[in-house]
Amino acid sequence: GPFYLECDLRKTSDNVLVLMHDETLDRTTNGEGVVEEFDYKSLRKLRLVDNDGALTEYKIPTLTDALVWARGKSVLMLDVKQQSDFKQVIKEIRRTQSESYVVLIIYKIETLKQVHAWSPDLNICVGILNMEDFVSLKSSDISLNKIVAYVGVQEASAELIKALHGVGVK
Repeated sequence: GPFYLECDLRKTSDNVLVLMHDETLDRTTNGEGVVEEFDYKSLRKLRLVDNDGALTEYKIPTLTDALVWARGKSVLMLDVKQQSDFKQVIKEIRRTQSESYVVLIIYKIETLKQVHAWSPDLNICVGILNMEDFVSLKSSDISLNKIVAYVGVQEASAELIKALHGVGVK
């Protein structure tokens, strides 16, 4: 199977972290409404739909479900959506001893600094789209050996790639 799996996290009204790309249930489940307005017990009654809209047998997984399933099979790249809580995500990663196969996706250097202060041992993917971002990262006092750079969907400049590799950023 795939080695890296990117998973989007959202929080339910009763603070359960679930895997769900969209803010709403409408496109990917047989339910309707905003994910964070439902408790987990209500969400467990729903089923996922496939890309063609056909109902599947699968239910919305929790972060815990995914962490347990991925052990020894895959690396999970966790995209923590705005309403989710990094501290809660990190607590669950630690509780399930999943540190070695999780990469947190972070979009801003300021958030990276905060999360890294809480958990310097976790692997983190951060957007480094240009040399300005690189300079900000390099001057942040963050241990760069745990950083994976997201350089965008376009081919990154050779200068940026050389700079990142030069300081050990993957």
